[in-house]
Amino acid sequence: MPITQDNIHPLARLTFVRKRVSMPESGDSDSDASSDNDLGTVDPTDRKAAGRTIACCYDMFAGVSKVINVMLLTGKEEISKNGHLSESDNEATQLHRQEYQLNRISDKTLGRYKHLCGVVLRLVPGIKALIGNPTSAMGLHDHLRAYQKLAFFVMCLPDDRRRDMDIRTIARPELKFEEHYAHDEYTQFMETQGFVVQRHYLLDTAWIATYTHNGPGRNDASAGNTAAVLGVNSEMDALPGIGHACGHNLIGIAGVAIACAAKAAMETLGIDGKVVLLGTPGEEGGSGKVRLWEKGAYEGMDVCLMCHPAPGPPHAASLSGSLAVVQRQVEYTGHTAHAGLSPWEGQNALDAAVLAYTSIGLLRQQIKPTHRVHGVFGGQDWAPNIIPDQALMHWYVRAPTTKEAHETAARVKGCFEAAATATGCTMNISYEGVRNELIQDKVLGEEFADVFRKRYGEIDYEYGIAGASTDFGNVSYLMPGLDPGFSIPTVPGGGNHTREFTRAASTDAAHEACYDVSKALAHVGMRVLTDAAFLARVKARFEADKKKRGD
Repeated sequence: MPITQDNIHPLARLTFVRKRVSMPESGDSDSDASSDNDLGTVDPTDRKAAGRTIACCYDMFAGVSKVINVMLLTGKEEISKNGHLSESDNEATQLHRQEYQLNRISDKTLGRYKHLCGVVLRLVPGIKALIGNPTSAMGLHDHLRAYQKLAFFVMCLPDDRRRDMDIRTIARPELKFEEHYAHDEYTQFMETQGFVVQRHYLLDTAWIATYTHNGPGRNDASAGNTAAVLGVNSEMDALPGIGHACGHNLIGIAGVAIACAAKAAMETLGIDGKVVLLGTPGEEGGSGKVRLWEKGAYEGMDVCLMCHPAPGPPHAASLSGSLAVVQRQVEYTGHTAHAGLSPWEGQNALDAAVLAYTSIGLLRQQIKPTHRVHGVFGGQDWAPNIIPDQALMHWYVRAPTTKEAHETAARVKGCFEAAATATGCTMNISYEGVRNELIQDKVLGEEFADVFRKRYGEIDYEYGIAGASTDFGNVSYLMPGLDPGFSIPTVPGGGNHTREFTRAASTDAAHEACYDVSKALAHVGMRVLTDAAFLARVKARFEADKKKRGD
């Protein structure tokens, strides 16, 4: 049935009719108090009308949000030519098109947008009265959808402080387990947002921020249910010499956005549950999440969410997984000698390393194209006139599954051993850890894809971090996890771990792409916190995946 001013609830008309809700020219969202006066007259039995009200409010916001996002990306001049809502928008948006057409973008536009968000948030008490009983005629499904849509409104409220924090951390890149400045920035910010924060949590630069709400909701303990716990990760570390070339500055603020949105929705709507934001250091080669898991940091979480930037099509997200990786450090020890006077008296450790490197290069012909083997040299006190007695190598062996990575690593080990035998050197292998392949939970992924396609862009499986590895893969072995990639604009050849990507990850366009994927993940988080049946399906799929891989 088409939504018109005649069949929507009076709450919706508060939002859409100018004579009942004046639009302040100053952009002050608190300047209009007239909308609050009608909340007490709502018939609490009219739950079907409430459902239409919420849908109508949400649809209008979705349309305006598109215009605002375009404005932020393309600037005032371009929007002044194309500032109308799209003809493809829904009926509710089209109905009120004339009221909210944005012919010219100015400071008033952002002010009006903020005001509309404020109006909807002021309507929440009345809407809660209409949907408060999940067994009502409105139905559990609509009840839960209402929670999710109102959580989206909270995410729409701009917060320049997150962007400012992003700018500061970009300017101060820090290597794995040295993220002291980022640690302080994030913990201070989360305290201002009302989270309980613990600094230096289990690792020196790790931290945790939690919020627990025990209000009435679907997780009411008296009803025999257990409150859900939503886990979120924020990464912080940069790369040697090239800064935030993997976009961990964006991953960090995405985690903040998701957690803050969840808290605001839980407070506003009385949703019982807990959100845990974990600041995870040392992803780049340090397996920080694995160390935190070993110390118990992930205990109690029902699911865990994060995201990762990558080059790709505009306005796209990826749900591809990533490779497992086995990390090895190999040290060869020989004997020094004068390289010109008596080289036959030495055992050349560098020769052993070069021979191993060459052997692995030849081995690549016999390994699958989905596998990756790559390493670098290290050493000390080398000189052209000295036979080196020490050489170090760091190697990564990647494959689609952990089992395959171990199988390929065993073949690589044969190359290490043969090189030691050929040169007369001794060899020591240090096992630096294993990162499991990333398993994107299918149920969480389908929910994310549904939201992202409808509001922000496309799901594309041809890009992302499929050929890389992440310690979040180990988390996805422990519990249902989701780590979608999201595209940010960069130049050809300027993908992850390049200086060009460092510059790309610092742009406003990258920040807006990060904000969009954060909003979609916040929606998924609200589904986890409010829909027990959905969470049960998530966990059932996780257990089925574990059984399939033989865990």
